[in-house]
Amino acid sequence: MFLLADPLGLLRRPAATLARIDQHRRLAHGLLGITVSVAIPALIAELDALARGGPAQGVPAVAGDLHLLSAAFFGWVYAQRFILPLDDLVASLGLWLLAVSLVHLVAKRLGGRGAWAGYLGLSGSIALTGLLAAPVQLVEAVLRALGNAPAADSLGPVSGSLGIALFAWQNVLLVMAAARHYRLPTDRAVAAVVGPAAAIVALGVTLVVAGTVLALLALGSNG
Repeated sequence: MFLLADPLGLLRRPAATLARIDQHRRLAHGLLGITVSVAIPALIAELDALARGGPAQGVPAVAGDLHLLSAAFFGWVYAQRFILPLDDLVASLGLWLLAVSLVHLVAKRLGGRGAWAGYLGLSGSIALTGLLAAPVQLVEAVLRALGNAPAADSLGPVSGSLGIALFAWQNVLLVMAAARHYRLPTDRAVAAVVGPAAAIVALGVTLVVAGTVLALLALGSNG
């Protein structure tokens, strides 16, 4: 099944796998791949949220009003522990589709000759490579659910490092896919991917910061 074969192939033989995907994967495969790639981490996040014991966990030991605000903020995060992963699922799906659309537009402006649906098919398989970190994340969540928080915390750096490495590899694959699908030289493929990717990352960071600020303002006004 392509949900497993594509990400493993992109890890071991990226050029040959991209060529195969470009010939056989289209819109439906791309949408399914992206949806699965964001749904499984969201499900693991829900399991992790279920395992956490209460709003006091993770509150930093600071004094005064800052401590009260931090406690209120982490309490709000705990109260929303099931809604936030679902929000992340919808946001991640939207950001992936936006990124594919922006890369397509830039690639076409740079002389590319490919189709949006074809690049979406490639991007869906590339998105699935992020699931290679899912087993570690799942073990971490299960350990927390079993009450072994120290062991779960010890896996945090491993999960984070693996996630960063896979994110970097995904961007390399997106450049390779753009070069192949749109028949672009490497420098133009890099330009087609890096600009939109930077914009998407900036947008994601802005949304997170804005959401945090609004939450803090709401908590402050309620207090």
